[in-house]
Amino acid sequence: MPGLNMPDKMLANVRGQLQTLNNVQFLDGEWLRFVEQYLDKPSDNSRDKTRKIHDDYIFDFVFDDGHIETYHSVG
Repeated sequence: MPGLNMPDKMLANVRGQLQTLNNVQFLDGEWLRFVEQYLDKPSDNSRDKTRKIHDDYIFDFVFDDGHIETYHSVG
């Protein structure tokens, strides 16, 4: 996919892939919160972010309506 070297394009691609893999839809606010709390935490360095995708790829997320989903970032 062209442009995946740009952060906004990469995050849009990840959002689509996670929604497909986990059969859910993020509202925009939920997605921003997921990114900030798990995927792209400001306190994480590149190694931490990579480790999440490859090693620690399961994350419980509380949606705005209160229900919890467990997300898998790999298939």
